[in-house]
Amino acid sequence: MRRWRGLLCLLLAFAVSPAAAHLLNMSRAEVELAQSGDVRVTLSLDLLRTVGDRQRYYELSELSDPINDPDVLALLAELPSAVRIVHGNRLVALTLASIRFPDEPASVFLDPLSWPRTDVVLTGINPDRDIDWRPAPLTVQFTDAFFLEEPIATTIIEPATGKSQTRWLVTNQRSPVFQPSALSADETTQIPDDGGVWAAFSNYVVAGIRHILPGGFDHLLFVTGLLLASRSIRQLAVTVSLFTLAHSVTLIVGALGWVQPWPWLVEPLILASIAWVGLSNLRGAATGAASRVVVFLFGLLHGFGFAGALRELALPSEQTLPALLAFNIGVEVGQLGFLLVLLAAYSGVTLLRRPIATTGLLPVPRPLRQLGGALLVGASAWLCLDLGGLV
Repeated sequence: MRRWRGLLCLLLAFAVSPAAAHLLNMSRAEVELAQSGDVRVTLSLDLLRTVGDRQRYYELSELSDPINDPDVLALLAELPSAVRIVHGNRLVALTLASIRFPDEPASVFLDPLSWPRTDVVLTGINPDRDIDWRPAPLTVQFTDAFFLEEPIATTIIEPATGKSQTRWLVTNQRSPVFQPSALSADETTQIPDDGGVWAAFSNYVVAGIRHILPGGFDHLLFVTGLLLASRSIRQLAVTVSLFTLAHSVTLIVGALGWVQPWPWLVEPLILASIAWVGLSNLRGAATGAASRVVVFLFGLLHGFGFAGALRELALPSEQTLPALLAFNIGVEVGQLGFLLVLLAAYSGVTLLRRPIATTGLLPVPRPLRQLGGALLVGASAWLCLDLGGLV
């Protein structure tokens, strides 16, 4: 069994070398405030869920003039109203200015690991630009009128001075107030701020939770395997703590760029970790994933996977470390919540057949542990085939 387990891990690791399972398809937005008061919003969006089909997404990308295509205009009809920009006491009216679909072959659009991004430009003209107009504070909010993959990495910039502000937002959350450089001290309170540093910190916590629930499917499969293999709640807590410590370290050092391993190696090995913990449970041993050292090593791999996702977004330079810590807290909250739900569901079933007070909740009975191990191995194999475009 040990030889077959090692062989399967190697096959999974190298069968899908282009894999990038943690490459997040989060949205990006750059809001430019001109000296005239005009606003330009440049969005980089994964429109797959809006379009509904990868083949159809590719067909739209082949259009020579998408801005005048009725189908495209119908798909994006609600987008301008979903970007709510308040400049002073004025709601900026945005219109669709340009659409540029990705210039990629069909194979990229059909690849389940690829999220081609469409660039959309919205513009808002200041109606008071030719009269007595003065700069004012500005906020951005994305409403649920149009679906945007979250979190939304939003940068507000004043091109004339280079002043900028970057935050991650979720739907219906207002950005911190952006104060143009031309404002005097007594003009910077026209719009109340939404919580300052604490609000920004909570944004990244929410982003981490949303990444793990439901986005971190492979991560959740692995911790499920750890639960199945644990002899007791104490052993589960120790094993999960080691795993958490490991992926917290590599998430931070990877996102900061201190260590950047190859995604084509890290991502397949993450799939291999799911197969490995599944096979450990199939053997029937309730000792965890063979050793805590191996769990720690797999935790390092998972952390690099998260770090690869974070590098896809612009972290605010003035609060990079707090943002990383907050995101990591969100991941841990999501992971803990998932484990608690699993334990609660299992305890409900267990109460029907034996008193937990006398026997303990863990270990999971051998037949159930083996069934769970088989499902984990099957899930890792399916993910391998899916990521390789074979299913």
